[in-house]
Amino acid sequence: MMELQGAEDAIVLALGLLEAAPDAILVIRPGGTIALANRMAERVFGYDRAELIGMPVESLVPQEHRHDHGSKRARYEQSGRTRTMGDLATLDAVRKSGDTVPVEISLSPVETSIGKLTIAIVRDATRRRATEAELRHAGTHDALTGLFNRAYVESVRPSLEASKQAVGVLIIDLDDLKGVNDTLGHEAGDQFIKRAAVVLRATAAPDDVPARLGGDEFAMLVPHADAAVLDAKVALLREEQERHNEVHRGRRLEFSVGAALTEARGGIALAMRVADRRMYEDKQRRRPTGHQRSSRPPQR
Repeated sequence: MMELQGAEDAIVLALGLLEAAPDAILVIRPGGTIALANRMAERVFGYDRAELIGMPVESLVPQEHRHDHGSKRARYEQSGRTRTMGDLATLDAVRKSGDTVPVEISLSPVETSIGKLTIAIVRDATRRRATEAELRHAGTHDALTGLFNRAYVESVRPSLEASKQAVGVLIIDLDDLKGVNDTLGHEAGDQFIKRAAVVLRATAAPDDVPARLGGDEFAMLVPHADAAVLDAKVALLREEQERHNEVHRGRRLEFSVGAALTEARGGIALAMRVADRRMYEDKQRRRPTGHQRSSRPPQR
């Protein structure tokens, strides 16, 4: 292996590594001014290198956090402990444009003849944060309709029940979705499911929880409800059904609805069972003679 020929070669190598680094690198003097910045720092923060050098590092921190950041930086300079990415939470940095960018940071102290410098490696976390947001969304939303899913409904039950106020529950079941799938194909069935989601979304107030529980079954949780609120919600649901009920390949969107309020005992789980039973009763009343709309038995 070829050895470096003195300090000059070492400096050239260090500068080459600095420029080739995939992350932004800032070298920060005692007191917090930037002594050195690489090419990626220009890209992450939007400043030319000449603008970054000599700039207080707090200028890259959102205004509301600058004082706190300065205090933390001063304590870090005293501690001199290396902090790797993952030790610190994802932070927001400020670009020259004024926009913020999420970043991950690692910090390493270096003793020099002019005092202790801090090497900050700054990674743009925009893509990772977006991926995390997509994963969180996928975990709480139905992929086909964009409504909340069953897991989300289960996750909000404790907080809604803790409010000690009645919660209305609607259970909505598409009529004869199996027949649509069998005669027109699953793509047509998906269109009916999406149309039902449009109806629920149009009916829901900002605090309501419209959800697809799976297959042809939907639900809506209505916080702070009473019997009058729930009746009005069912009526609005039917109005929106008619509003969005254009004929599709000879079929119209039809669904059955059951509604219930939470009681002192049983909470939302019991109300969902009662609403499900009432939905099935509604389906039986609305079913044309000789036409089987659902094989799902009532739940007691």
